[in-house]
Amino acid sequence: MVAWNASGEIFYSLGQKVTISNPPYHDFYWYFDPRTISNPFEAFRNNPTIGTSKLQLNSFWLAWDRDQTFIEFANLVPINGASDIQQSQLLAYGQAGFSKNEQPSISVMPNNDYRISWFGENYVDGIGQKQVVTYFNYQFYIFGTNVSSHSMRTTDDGKAIIAYGDQSGTRNKFRQVWYWGSEKNLGTTGKQTHLSNGSSLNNMYAMSFQNTTLPYSFSMSANLGSLQKVTEIPIASGRKGIVAGDSAEFYFTLGDVSLNGNTIEFIQTGINPDFTNPQSVTTFTGRVDFVSIVSTTNIQGFTLAKHRTKIHFPNSNLNGNVSYRYLRVNTQGHLVSYPV
Repeated sequence: MVAWNASGEIFYSLGQKVTISNPPYHDFYWYFDPRTISNPFEAFRNNPTIGTSKLQLNSFWLAWDRDQTFIEFANLVPINGASDIQQSQLLAYGQAGFSKNEQPSISVMPNNDYRISWFGENYVDGIGQKQVVTYFNYQFYIFGTNVSSHSMRTTDDGKAIIAYGDQSGTRNKFRQVWYWGSEKNLGTTGKQTHLSNGSSLNNMYAMSFQNTTLPYSFSMSANLGSLQKVTEIPIASGRKGIVAGDSAEFYFTLGDVSLNGNTIEFIQTGINPDFTNPQSVTTFTGRVDFVSIVSTTNIQGFTLAKHRTKIHFPNSNLNGNVSYRYLRVNTQGHLVSYPV
């Protein structure tokens, strides 16, 4: 299957390479004329990516970005001897707290489940800062700083692996998309990093392209199963989250809070905290294990979010309602003081 975009639409077709003898030559046979993704929105679609499993050859997954805002995807199943194809309803991932979401990469598990990664980008002082985003177990996972590339692949034994060019490709990394997973160094540099297929991590490799110095070159990593976890920790301890309401989402990070030179340890929330439980909400939003002072400089993202809702959502119930509190608590979770 091949897919491409033209005039803001996504087209695709399915074919097969055939060999014709006497005299022998290769040709390509298309099963049907190019089709387009049904478009219920007047939207611009771009950057298509295709995935399928060699163990489940009866369907394909196709993903793209819509208006650089949402990531959409659909399942395509050949029917009638592959002379036709059936499209599922469109599925979509939301903004995940980013103003721009684009350039997805999709891969398919042996059971025909899918894994997708994409670029999420916000602007700070007019400068775009990209991170790589993926979605697993009803949660968004966000990795990297100033990410230059990303690649999602799955192994035959059922592992989803994401590789990305961290810090503009100067520190290329990968990790398994799972409930837990250590970040590991690929040992390559270069802004374009892509993963190969593999039956397991032991025969999966990454290839990176560097074009900062001559001669331009490709470098291949060792097999992923032999690489060690990263020792650097971008945020030693903290909390990330998304405040959502109406059509807006605000992504925030609070971390590396210290007292007398000691890093404050945030309490573990577990995989799926219950936000209907007041105690769980208190824990998630930043209750800590011993007395701490969190200054307003640590949480400027909330102040900025509150200001932006007044400008961009004047008629929304979000207008002026994005707010925050910071508390001083002791080891038993009792309030010491509430700064005004």
